[in-house]
Amino acid sequence: MQYNIPLIILSSFPIGGIIFAAGIILISLFNMIRASAKKGSVNNTVPDESLAFKTKVSKENSIIIIKKFASQHGHKIVDIDETKGVIILNEAMSMTSYGAFYSIYVYSQNDNLTSIQIGIKNKISSDKNSSKRFLIFYNGIKLAISQMENDFSKMKRCPNCKKEINDTDTFCNECGQKINQIKTCPNCKKEINDMDTFCKDCGQKIK
Repeated sequence: MQYNIPLIILSSFPIGGIIFAAGIILISLFNMIRASAKKGSVNNTVPDESLAFKTKVSKENSIIIIKKFASQHGHKIVDIDETKGVIILNEAMSMTSYGAFYSIYVYSQNDNLTSIQIGIKNKISSDKNSSKRFLIFYNGIKLAISQMENDFSKMKRCPNCKKEINDTDTFCNECGQKINQIKTCPNCKKEINDMDTFCKDCGQKIK
Protein backbone atom coordinates (compact mmCIF):
# COMPACT_ATOMS: atom_id res chain seq x y z
CA MET A 1 0.00 0.00 0.00
CA GLN A 2 2.86 2.34 0.75
CA TYR A 3 4.01 2.08 -2.88
CA ASN A 4 0.63 2.76 -4.43
CA ILE A 5 0.23 6.35 -3.17
CA PRO A 6 3.38 7.74 -4.83
CA LEU A 7 2.47 5.95 -8.06
CA ILE A 8 -0.99 7.47 -8.05
CA ILE A 9 0.44 10.96 -7.43
CA LEU A 10 3.04 10.58 -10.17
CA SER A 11 0.52 9.27 -12.65
CA SER A 12 -1.72 12.27 -12.01
CA PHE A 13 0.89 14.84 -13.13
CA PRO A 14 0.62 14.16 -16.90
CA ILE A 15 -3.18 14.29 -16.71
CA GLY A 16 -3.05 17.51 -14.71
CA GLY A 17 -0.71 19.06 -17.25
CA ILE A 18 -3.00 18.10 -20.11
CA ILE A 19 -6.02 19.54 -18.31
CA PHE A 20 -4.13 22.75 -17.57
CA ALA A 21 -2.99 23.13 -21.20
CA ALA A 22 -6.51 22.38 -22.45
CA GLY A 23 -7.86 25.07 -20.14
CA ILE A 24 -5.38 27.65 -21.48
CA ILE A 25 -6.33 26.77 -25.04
CA LEU A 26 -10.04 27.05 -24.30
CA ILE A 27 -9.57 30.44 -22.63
CA SER A 28 -7.53 31.65 -25.61
CA LEU A 29 -10.16 30.46 -28.07
CA PHE A 30 -12.89 32.11 -26.02
CA ASN A 31 -10.98 35.40 -25.98
CA MET A 32 -10.35 35.16 -29.73
CA ILE A 33 -14.08 34.77 -30.34
CA ARG A 34 -14.83 37.70 -28.03
CA ALA A 35 -12.21 39.87 -29.74
CA SER A 36 -13.53 39.01 -33.21
CA ALA A 37 -17.03 40.03 -32.15
CA LYS A 38 -15.97 43.48 -30.94
CA LYS A 39 -16.96 46.38 -33.21
CA GLY A 40 -15.32 49.79 -33.15
CA SER A 41 -17.43 52.93 -33.58
CA VAL A 42 -16.90 56.68 -33.47
CA ASN A 43 -19.73 56.81 -30.91
CA ASN A 44 -18.69 54.17 -28.37
CA THR A 45 -14.92 53.52 -28.58
CA VAL A 46 -13.48 54.98 -25.38
CA PRO A 47 -9.67 54.55 -25.25
CA ASP A 48 -7.85 52.91 -22.35
CA GLU A 49 -5.00 55.40 -22.77
CA SER A 50 -4.26 58.29 -25.10
CA LEU A 51 -1.67 60.88 -26.12
CA ALA A 52 -1.98 64.12 -28.08
CA PHE A 53 0.12 66.56 -30.08
CA LYS A 54 -0.39 69.71 -32.14
CA THR A 55 0.59 70.45 -35.71
CA LYS A 56 0.43 73.26 -38.28
CA VAL A 57 -0.96 70.79 -40.82
CA SER A 58 -4.67 71.44 -41.42
CA LYS A 59 -7.40 69.14 -40.13
CA GLU A 60 -8.23 67.99 -43.66
CA ASN A 61 -4.63 67.18 -44.60
CA SER A 62 -4.02 65.50 -41.23
CA ILE A 63 -6.93 63.15 -41.90
CA ILE A 64 -5.52 62.35 -45.34
CA ILE A 65 -2.13 61.50 -43.82
CA ILE A 66 -3.71 59.30 -41.12
CA LYS A 67 -5.78 57.38 -43.69
CA LYS A 68 -2.67 56.84 -45.83
CA PHE A 69 -0.67 55.70 -42.79
CA ALA A 70 -3.41 53.23 -41.84
CA SER A 71 -3.45 51.76 -45.35
CA GLN A 72 0.33 51.40 -45.48
CA HIS A 73 0.52 49.66 -42.08
CA GLY A 74 -2.42 47.28 -42.41
CA HIS A 75 -4.86 49.06 -40.09
CA LYS A 76 -8.40 48.87 -41.44
CA ILE A 77 -10.69 51.89 -41.04
CA VAL A 78 -13.79 50.51 -39.30
CA ASP A 79 -15.55 53.84 -38.78
CA ILE A 80 -14.92 57.45 -39.71
CA ASP A 81 -16.62 60.83 -39.39
CA GLU A 82 -14.49 63.39 -41.23
CA THR A 83 -16.79 66.26 -40.25
CA LYS A 84 -16.21 65.57 -36.56
CA GLY A 85 -12.62 64.51 -37.25
CA VAL A 86 -12.94 61.04 -35.71
CA ILE A 87 -11.31 57.91 -37.14
CA ILE A 88 -11.45 54.39 -35.68
CA LEU A 89 -8.81 51.94 -36.90
CA ASN A 90 -8.69 48.20 -36.31
CA GLU A 91 -5.54 46.40 -35.19
CA ALA A 92 -5.87 42.75 -36.16
CA MET A 93 -5.11 39.84 -33.84
CA SER A 94 -1.56 38.50 -33.80
CA MET A 95 0.54 35.90 -31.99
CA THR A 96 1.03 38.32 -29.09
CA SER A 97 -2.23 40.27 -29.03
CA TYR A 98 -5.99 39.88 -29.36
CA GLY A 99 -6.04 43.15 -31.27
CA ALA A 100 -7.23 46.65 -30.47
CA PHE A 101 -8.98 49.72 -31.79
CA TYR A 102 -7.12 52.98 -32.31
CA SER A 103 -9.31 56.06 -31.90
CA ILE A 104 -8.04 59.27 -33.47
CA TYR A 105 -9.60 62.69 -32.88
CA VAL A 106 -8.55 65.61 -35.12
CA TYR A 107 -9.59 69.13 -34.09
CA SER A 108 -8.99 72.55 -35.64
CA GLN A 109 -8.07 75.14 -33.00
CA ASN A 110 -8.38 78.92 -32.88
CA ASP A 111 -4.58 79.37 -32.93
CA ASN A 112 -4.38 77.96 -36.49
CA LEU A 113 -3.08 74.69 -35.12
CA THR A 114 -4.58 71.22 -35.37
CA SER A 115 -4.84 69.04 -32.27
CA ILE A 116 -4.55 65.27 -32.78
CA GLN A 117 -5.45 62.91 -29.96
CA ILE A 118 -4.69 59.21 -30.41
CA GLY A 119 -5.92 56.45 -28.10
CA ILE A 120 -5.98 52.67 -27.89
CA LYS A 121 -8.78 50.39 -26.73
CA ASN A 122 -7.85 46.74 -26.22
CA LYS A 123 -10.44 44.26 -27.47
CA ILE A 124 -9.67 42.11 -24.42
CA SER A 125 -8.94 44.02 -21.20
CA SER A 126 -6.36 41.47 -20.01
CA ASP A 127 -4.27 41.91 -23.16
CA LYS A 128 -0.66 42.82 -22.36
CA ASN A 129 2.01 44.87 -24.13
CA SER A 130 -0.59 47.31 -25.48
CA SER A 131 1.36 50.34 -24.25
CA LYS A 132 4.39 49.42 -26.34
CA ARG A 133 2.28 48.82 -29.45
CA PHE A 134 0.41 52.05 -28.84
CA LEU A 135 3.61 54.11 -28.59
CA ILE A 136 4.87 52.65 -31.88
CA PHE A 137 1.57 53.53 -33.57
CA TYR A 138 1.40 57.02 -32.02
CA ASN A 139 4.99 57.90 -32.95
CA GLY A 140 4.43 56.59 -36.48
CA ILE A 141 1.51 58.93 -37.12
CA LYS A 142 3.26 61.84 -35.41
CA LEU A 143 6.32 61.34 -37.63
CA ALA A 144 4.22 61.14 -40.81
CA ILE A 145 2.43 64.40 -39.99
CA SER A 146 5.69 66.10 -38.92
CA GLN A 147 7.21 65.26 -42.29
CA MET A 148 4.32 66.92 -44.10
CA GLU A 149 4.56 69.90 -41.74
CA ASN A 150 8.21 70.32 -42.75
CA ASP A 151 7.23 70.18 -46.42
CA PHE A 152 4.49 72.77 -45.86
CA SER A 153 6.90 75.16 -44.15
CA LYS A 154 8.94 75.37 -47.35
CA MET A 155 5.94 76.26 -49.49
CA LYS A 156 5.31 79.82 -50.64
CA ARG A 157 2.19 81.18 -48.94
CA CYS A 158 -0.11 84.15 -49.26
CA PRO A 159 0.78 86.79 -46.61
CA ASN A 160 -2.94 87.39 -45.98
CA CYS A 161 -4.68 83.99 -45.76
CA LYS A 162 -1.55 81.77 -45.55
CA LYS A 163 -2.77 79.46 -48.33
CA GLU A 164 -0.22 77.88 -50.64
CA ILE A 165 0.60 79.86 -53.79
CA ASN A 166 2.82 79.27 -56.80
CA ASP A 167 5.94 81.28 -57.52
CA THR A 168 4.33 82.64 -60.71
CA ASP A 169 1.05 83.74 -59.08
CA THR A 170 0.37 87.46 -58.99
CA PHE A 171 -2.83 87.10 -56.94
CA CYS A 172 -3.87 84.57 -54.32
CA ASN A 173 -6.50 82.21 -55.69
CA GLU A 174 -8.05 81.95 -52.22
CA CYS A 175 -8.45 85.56 -51.02
CA GLY A 176 -7.38 87.68 -53.98
CA GLN A 177 -4.40 89.26 -52.23
CA LYS A 178 -1.90 90.82 -54.62
CA ILE A 179 1.36 88.93 -54.23
CA ASN A 180 3.57 89.95 -57.12
CA GLN A 181 5.63 92.17 -54.81
CA ILE A 182 6.35 89.39 -52.33
CA LYS A 183 9.95 88.23 -52.33
CA THR A 184 10.85 84.84 -50.86
CA CYS A 185 14.07 83.12 -49.88
CA PRO A 186 15.19 80.72 -52.64
CA ASN A 187 16.14 78.15 -49.99
CA CYS A 188 13.42 78.04 -47.32
CA LYS A 189 10.70 79.99 -49.21
CA LYS A 190 10.09 82.31 -46.26
CA GLU A 191 9.12 85.92 -47.02
CA ILE A 192 12.02 88.39 -47.14
CA ASN A 193 12.37 92.14 -47.69
CA ASP A 194 13.85 93.72 -50.80
CA MET A 195 16.70 95.14 -48.73
CA ASP A 196 17.67 91.81 -47.12
CA THR A 197 21.04 90.37 -48.07
CA PHE A 198 20.57 87.24 -45.94
CA CYS A 199 17.45 85.28 -45.04
CA LYS A 200 16.52 85.82 -41.39
CA ASP A 201 15.18 82.24 -41.12
CA CYS A 202 17.82 80.05 -42.73
CA GLY A 203 20.78 82.41 -43.36
CA GLN A 204 20.72 81.95 -47.15
CA LYS A 205 22.55 84.71 -48.99
CA ILE A 206 20.15 86.70 -51.16
CA LYS A 207 21.54 87.82 -54.49
